[in-house]
Amino acid sequence: MAEDAEPSWTKGLAVMNADKPLAQVEAEAILARYEGGETIAEIAKDLGVTHQALYRKLLVEHPENWKRYKAARALTDFEECREDLKSAQDGLSLGRARESARLAMWELERLAKPIYGQDQPQVTVNIVSGEQVQARIAELEQQLGLDKNTLIEQV
Repeated sequence: MAEDAEPSWTKGLAVMNADKPLAQVEAEAILARYEGGETIAEIAKDLGVTHQALYRKLLVEHPENWKRYKAARALTDFEECREDLKSAQDGLSLGRARESARLAMWELERLAKPIYGQDQPQVTVNIVSGEQVQARIAELEQQLGLDKNTLIEQV
């Protein structure tokens, strides 16, 4: 993998891989085909590479763009699932639509977190030392007009 190689090897690797199918295609062209509705498996088959190689190219060269394209596809899938839920005629089609919608929602929660992610509850933890607790107890005892001797006598 060129991105993991020593800097001095980069030119040699580029020459060695120049005739490989993925070296001949830009990531933007792959993303455009994906946006047009083709699956990664279809694009990979057409290019004569594995879909894993295609994913790696996108993740290495354009991770943020890939994330945006995946989020757009997940949103499209979710909208289609909503229509499928509305038009479901039987339990099987309803179940399929529901599971597909869950998958699309799961993807959206991760790929478009600011919009579709779940709000995380805020938790505040206050840590106090034993000395602070003792000081507060003494303060409260003073406010109540109690002292240690009075408390011992009452017990």
